[in-house]
Amino acid sequence: MSKVDQYIESVLDHVELNQENKRDIKEEFTFHLNKKTEVYEEEGLSKQQAEETAISDFGVSSQIGKELNREIFPFRKPLLMIAGLTGVLFSALVTFSTYMFQEIVPLVWLILTLISNVSIFYFVQKPARAAASRLLLISLLLVTFLFGFYGYLLMDGFIQNQLVYYGLFALFLIHSAILFSQIYMGSMFQPVNVDLKMLSDEKRRSALLINILTGIIVLGVALFGLVGYIIFVPTSVPVIPLSLILAWFSLFLCHLKIRKLENLSRFLMIALASLVLAGFMYIQFAAF
Repeated sequence: MSKVDQYIESVLDHVELNQENKRDIKEEFTFHLNKKTEVYEEEGLSKQQAEETAISDFGVSSQIGKELNREIFPFRKPLLMIAGLTGVLFSALVTFSTYMFQEIVPLVWLILTLISNVSIFYFVQKPARAAASRLLLISLLLVTFLFGFYGYLLMDGFIQNQLVYYGLFALFLIHSAILFSQIYMGSMFQPVNVDLKMLSDEKRRSALLINILTGIIVLGVALFGLVGYIIFVPTSVPVIPLSLILAWFSLFLCHLKIRKLENLSRFLMIALASLVLAGFMYIQFAAF
C-alpha cells in the first residue's frame, strides 16, 4: 500500500461512512493527492518526496478525518457522548435512590446498563467501526433505551419523593431523546439497508419514524409487562411480552430485508403498535 493510500485510510478511520460513500470520498482524495504528487514530481522531487509533500499539504490525517466527520454528522460525537454520560448518571442515581428509599439494589440491571452505556463510547472513538457495524450500533442504542426504560419503572418505588422522581424523569427523557435522535440520524443519512437507501428522503423519513415510534410503543409496553411478571409471577413464562417483542422484531426485519413485504410489514407494525397501546391504556384506566 502506497503512502497516499495509507494516509487516506487513516483519514477515513475517523469518518462514519458506509462503504459506498467511503469509496466515493476515497476516490476523490486519491485523485487530488495524485494530482499534487504529479505536480511535485514535475518540480524535480522523487516520487516518495512528492507523496510526502502532497500529504503534508493536506494536513494531519486525524484532524482532517474528524473535520470531515463533523461535516457529515454535525454534533454526532458530542451527542453520543452525552447519551452515554446521561445513561451512566441515570443508572447510578436510580440505583442509589432505590437503595435509599427501598433498600433495594438492582445490581444486575445496573451492570447491564453501565455496560450498554459505556459501549457507546467505543463507537464514539471508532467512527469507522460505527459505520461498518451500523446495525449493531442501532441495536445497542435501542437496548440502552430499554434498560433506561426499566430504570424508569424502578422509579415507581419512590414516586412520593417528587424532587428526586421528577429530576430523574427529566434525565431519562433527555437520555432517551438523544438515543432516538442518533438512531434516526444514523439510519436516515447512512442507511443499513440498500432498499431503504434508494428511497426518497420523505419516504425514508416516514419509514424510520414508523420503525422508531412502533418500537417505542411495543417494546416499551412489552418491557413493562416483563417487569410485572418478574415482580408478581416470577415462576411463570412471560408469553405475551415475549411474543410482542418477537412479533415486532420479525416485522422490523421484514420491513428492512424483504422488499415485497415492505408495505405489509409496515401496516402490521402500525396495527400491532395501535393494538398494544390501546390494550395498555385500557388496562391502565380499568385499574382506576
